[in-house]
Amino acid sequence: MDDKHRKLIMDNIEPLIKHTHFEELSQKCIENGVLLPIMLDKVKGKAYPERELFVAITKRGPHAFKKLLDIFCNLEYETALAILLDSQQPMERDQQPIIQEPVWKNNSNSIANGNVNVNDNNENESSITIKDEKLQLKEYTDEISSENKYEVKKSNKIMKHDKTETYDMKTKNNRGVLFMVNIINFEYAAEKDRNGAKNDTDAMLYLFKELGFKLFSYTNLTKQQFFVLLEELLKSEHTKNTECFVMALASHGGLENNEQCVVFADGEIAEEREIEAKFAENACNNLKKRPKIFIFPFCRGNMSERGTDSINGNVIERPVLSDLIVCFATSKGYVAYRDDFGTFYIQLFVENMSDNAHDTMFEDIVKKIQTAMKNKCAAEGKAQTPNYENRDFSKALYFNPGYWEGKDESDE
Repeated sequence: MDDKHRKLIMDNIEPLIKHTHFEELSQKCIENGVLLPIMLDKVKGKAYPERELFVAITKRGPHAFKKLLDIFCNLEYETALAILLDSQQPMERDQQPIIQEPVWKNNSNSIANGNVNVNDNNENESSITIKDEKLQLKEYTDEISSENKYEVKKSNKIMKHDKTETYDMKTKNNRGVLFMVNIINFEYAAEKDRNGAKNDTDAMLYLFKELGFKLFSYTNLTKQQFFVLLEELLKSEHTKNTECFVMALASHGGLENNEQCVVFADGEIAEEREIEAKFAENACNNLKKRPKIFIFPFCRGNMSERGTDSINGNVIERPVLSDLIVCFATSKGYVAYRDDFGTFYIQLFVENMSDNAHDTMFEDIVKKIQTAMKNKCAAEGKAQTPNYENRDFSKALYFNPGYWEGKDESDE
């Protein structure tokens, strides 16, 4: 929302509260995609939720103001609508409210059914108080204690694909960088905490240490902290000469206006494309032509998988990306699962990477993970279909664990 409309709402917040109904308005904000259910939970936890509802709306995207006008029209909040319209001189043509049945009434897969999902676990860990303080970018060198320490098989040569180009993965000290971010606890509600998820961090750190990567690990970041640390890492000496970059971002996820989003510890959300934009060709010089992997094990909606994905997608403009693979734990619109050992996807990712990274290119390993997921979910009585998107990832990637160019016996 632009500053002008934000100020308009805040200047008139008391009369807007007086001439609207909290429960009715908040529900329509969810159904029309102005807010996510997880954000409404945060609003309801405040001392004055009626006021916090409008404050939350002012923090939303560029279409939030027009959607609010549409909601006022459909709920027949004539006085509230007049407050906003009469204050604009003149009213922009593209902001005029559309008085019609909102799309959510005819769309069973709207944001009302695509909310942020809490995975299957009834135990609650303690909630936390988030402090949006500056964190230091620092390589993780502490001891790693993982319950799932799969033996990572080592290579005996630098692998090359016989029919296509291969990404360089042959140095000892610049093999790769892992940026591991795990959002386990949430400030607004303890019942949303992702119990068991700490195992994902331990397993991933152990795996990528064995693969020769430099490790950067953070837990319970706010949205601001995440983007500050990410940008700092992407411009640092750590990524300047690295051969590969992997980012694993574990949290709750959902859909907003059919866009994939992820939730941070302070309840704020980011769209997937906001994150991807940091890796665009004109924004990330350090990783140009280097293989980049995103691992997103979060939910992408709240539907339980029973058949094909029926959500209608919209064509959107994306930043120019290359040499990128995005690994999703589940299909768009559907839930992802975890248990006491962590998320299903991370468990299978670590296991299959450990067994195959020494002689198998990465895309083939991802396919093995997808096959393994079918077997695991069938045994659990659930369904989850992981998939990946290739964004001009045009070469073969081999991790070559334990082997580097020029290695001899003195390097053992």
